[in-house]
Amino acid sequence: MTRLTGVLVASSLLWLGATCGANAQNLGCGSIRPLPSLAIPQATSHFVLPPVGPPTLNSEAYEALIERVSASLQAGSGAAALELAQSALRGDSSRFEGYYFVAYILYNRQNYDQALAYANAAVARATPDGASQAEELVTLVTGKINFQAAAAAMQQGQMGIAAERFAMAWEGGRSYYDAGFSAVDIFLQLKDYGRANGILTELESAAAAAKDPKVADRASNARAPISSDATKALLDQLSRADMFAQQQQYYDALMGYRRAEGFGIPNPKPYLSGASIYALCGDLANAEEVLRRAAIARVNLNLESMPVFLNLIANPSFASFVQDTFGSAKLDDLRYAAREYLGKMQAAADLRNRRAEAARQEYLKSAQAVADLQNKIKGLQGQISGLQQPYADVKEYDGKDCSGDTVDDLAAVFTLGLSAFVSSAEIDSCNEKAGRAQNIRRDIENYRGEIKQSEDEIERHRGEMQGYQRQINELTQ
Repeated sequence: MTRLTGVLVASSLLWLGATCGANAQNLGCGSIRPLPSLAIPQATSHFVLPPVGPPTLNSEAYEALIERVSASLQAGSGAAALELAQSALRGDSSRFEGYYFVAYILYNRQNYDQALAYANAAVARATPDGASQAEELVTLVTGKINFQAAAAAMQQGQMGIAAERFAMAWEGGRSYYDAGFSAVDIFLQLKDYGRANGILTELESAAAAAKDPKVADRASNARAPISSDATKALLDQLSRADMFAQQQQYYDALMGYRRAEGFGIPNPKPYLSGASIYALCGDLANAEEVLRRAAIARVNLNLESMPVFLNLIANPSFASFVQDTFGSAKLDDLRYAAREYLGKMQAAADLRNRRAEAARQEYLKSAQAVADLQNKIKGLQGQISGLQQPYADVKEYDGKDCSGDTVDDLAAVFTLGLSAFVSSAEIDSCNEKAGRAQNIRRDIENYRGEIKQSEDEIERHRGEMQGYQRQINELTQ
């Protein structure tokens, strides 16, 4: 560490310690790690840095000015320190120290937007010795911005956004405890126990590392509602994830199973289901990663119960992974179960094939019966067509009464006249035509009845064919 960087670190920590001691929302100077990638945009500054001319200070003059900034900070004169820091960055805008101190002073004045712009400028210009300190300052400022955004979201009733913003403020440096606990509280309200448990676990670890009993007690109090509701919440979470999986909404299902992992309950379901989806989708790398997390969490997995893994065990890469992660005994168990499973699957496949073939034969029989009945209907329709003209010739006699007086009584003939009588031959002819008309009509009606009966049988056979086709489809899928 250079002499100038040492001055910078010492003076910053001195003022920060005094400030945080009186501030309940303790940001601190935690370790730096990238902020999580979330759908909510990261905090950015809308402030544009003023232009700076060419350097006017040499190295010695610049460093002397920075030492005066540090001295002013230690003396508690923030206004003087800000003026000196601005003079330093105007004197040489290629160096980071001036930007760092301006950002730091603006941060403590709660001017976070401008502070973030200067802090980012400091990171862009920082030397290797000063990069860590400049990045920590960006984290501090970003945490405050996220905290303010979370508070604003709460006022607007946007609880989901508020929870994520509080989580971002906490995760930026892992020492902004109020932000972390606020995120836990809101996630509990939203019944997202997985997220609440994950952040609370981080808070517990940070409290243990810092040996802070107040934070530890606060974490213990926050743990109680999670512990009491965790099992029910886990089952609810798994139920929702299963629903998404059944609907083939695999992204949502995988997110649900991943959240269920974070509940801290050693349940094998989220690991087995998540890994199975990845494996079924051909993503063996992520499937193995899920199973690896289960091994790290010491969750006992019955891989033999999942057909996808029994099929995968023939893959040399997956077999090697199982042996390396779960041991040789688990690999042997899987291979034995796979042999039994594949044998049963082959027997089941043979049985399905036999049933499918029987269904095909019945389908063909019904199809042939339909064809025969259709031919029969054509023949009957031909018979009816052939009877139409003969029936038309005698239709007027159909149902006609042919009885009447004959000319055998000569006395009556002289009395009534010949026109009032018909001959026996005419009556016989009428009766013969009436009988023929009735017979033809009955034949036509019988043929039509047979056609209707055949059509009903065709519908019955077609219904059977649909049933057989469904059986074939189900058995051959």
